[in-house]
Amino acid sequence: MSVEELQKSLEDIKWDTDASIKKKQIEELENHDESSQDVDAGDLKFGDVLSEMQSIEDIYFDDDIKIHLPHSEKKAKGKHKVKGTPDPSVPASDVPCSGCGATLHCQDPILPGYLPNEKFKCLTREEMRTSFCQRCFLINVHNMFLDVQVSAETYPQILKEIRTTRALVVVVIDLFDMKNSVFKDLFKYIGRKPLFIVGNKVDIIPQDRPGYLQRTKEALLDVCESAGLNPADRNVLHVCMVSAKTGYGIENLITKLMTAWKLEGHVYVVGSTNVGKSTLFNALLMSDYCKAVARGFINRATVSVWPGTTLNLLKFPIMNPASWRLMLRAKRLAKDETRFRDEEAVRKSRLSDKGSFRAAILTGHLGLTDFRSAQKIAEDEAEAERYTSGQQVVSFAQATDGSVEEISGQHRLGSGPKGPGYQPERFNMHWCHDTPGVVNPEQVINLLEPEELATVLPRSLVQPQCVVVKPGQVLFVTGMGRIDFVEGNKSIYLTAHVAQPVKLHVKDKEEADEFYCDNLGTSTLGVPLGDAERLSKIPSLVGREFQITGVDWDTAAADIQLSSIGWVAVTAGRGMAVTVRAYTPGGRGVHLRSPALLPSYAYFRGKRRGKTPYYRVQTPKLF
Repeated sequence: MSVEELQKSLEDIKWDTDASIKKKQIEELENHDESSQDVDAGDLKFGDVLSEMQSIEDIYFDDDIKIHLPHSEKKAKGKHKVKGTPDPSVPASDVPCSGCGATLHCQDPILPGYLPNEKFKCLTREEMRTSFCQRCFLINVHNMFLDVQVSAETYPQILKEIRTTRALVVVVIDLFDMKNSVFKDLFKYIGRKPLFIVGNKVDIIPQDRPGYLQRTKEALLDVCESAGLNPADRNVLHVCMVSAKTGYGIENLITKLMTAWKLEGHVYVVGSTNVGKSTLFNALLMSDYCKAVARGFINRATVSVWPGTTLNLLKFPIMNPASWRLMLRAKRLAKDETRFRDEEAVRKSRLSDKGSFRAAILTGHLGLTDFRSAQKIAEDEAEAERYTSGQQVVSFAQATDGSVEEISGQHRLGSGPKGPGYQPERFNMHWCHDTPGVVNPEQVINLLEPEELATVLPRSLVQPQCVVVKPGQVLFVTGMGRIDFVEGNKSIYLTAHVAQPVKLHVKDKEEADEFYCDNLGTSTLGVPLGDAERLSKIPSLVGREFQITGVDWDTAAADIQLSSIGWVAVTAGRGMAVTVRAYTPGGRGVHLRSPALLPSYAYFRGKRRGKTPYYRVQTPKLF
């Protein structure tokens, strides 16, 4: 052992001793006054329920994959003041947060990886390896959001490792906002690396007619090529569409990774904020793509509706796709496909009879292949039976001071080693990395507060809303999107592909500005919400003008993307010239897409609501 290693070991021993003493002191104080509720949040374990946070109602948007931490019970709503204090004098650790990968410390609450010093100083080195920073804990357990700052200089440093290594880059793009979520100038950071293009959130794209998935895939590839992601026409190795939330397409992606890339190098998952990158990483982590022995060790990445939840590099070891493993996997997939196809048919039939939108949601099955031999499976089953048949599994251990401690193993059956036992050096192989999300200035989600994000970001299948607009009229899509019908000789149809909570408002030109000023910041427009101080942080609406030529009255001619809010399809008569002006805050993320992604808008248009410009939403057909 070198002098440096010896010194580091002594420092770790001293830290663990101090942490144990401090923890013991706190436990004695808590036992002394059990009735006291005024306990500092920094003094509690993150696995416990913070008493003052029990008043926060839990709201979850991505309930398919989450870090498994205890959830607080629902009680009366209230405000919570995040407690605990920083201590800049305490050196930062070299241990990453289990949720976002940022290095744990107690120096500054604004920096990634922060823990209150009252909590940080009580953690031993091993306990740190399974701990979450304050931000990840509040996001996952209490759906609260703490802003942190990552400097512009930090991101290239995080990604520079990709440039200097042999690697495959999995680029994740939000299909709901393709052009604004594509990673521009990617090769500037990573060099000319091979790419997998993964369009995520395909489950929220509605079906207009057969072939809509192929059209969506072609639009995705066009966006990538226009962003310079396939300059030599050979960088993109694979393009696919998935739903990391419902599992659709994930198994096919894993198979492609195993067969096309194999173990030629590391894999990095990159993308803009809120594209579902960490959800995809978690799906891969809990699949055949991750080395089986590592699944029990590695905590999942923080998953949330809030943009930018992954702040540093998280990783897991990739399974060696040997031919015998691929054969076993193929057999398992064939068996699962038959079973899942029958179950899916029953589910869709049941929901279709009820006229439910959920019948049209694309779903998938994500399973695990048992790579053990038949003999090993039989031995393990016999061992489990021996332990669990009519007996309690109990053993005892004697400490150095002579005391005897009971160790019950019943609750441990079937579980692998966790957390502190995780030793990355054991896995000398290639890794799959999750990376921080890139903040794209074209995305208006970066201007919104958490409660506003819950309104504009779709959580399930989008239900397009159709309106008819006369020349000179204005369509408001929240307070952050506006479309003026500037010129045309007839009325046109506008179909808004937006989240269900978003309400549309059609106004005459003469009253549009007054309506906007009177209702901005209120629940009428919905987003943004707040007083004058809050609204002052949102840039004024800036418009772009577009000329569109109609195809026919049954076919949308083009889409106008309103940044992260969604897009509006424009329908006019054959050859009819239409001029529209589209607005977003600061003109962010306003783009024209022609032809329209989902041209058969009539599939979404129900009956007209009396003499109003609004149409009812039609239950989608299944193809």
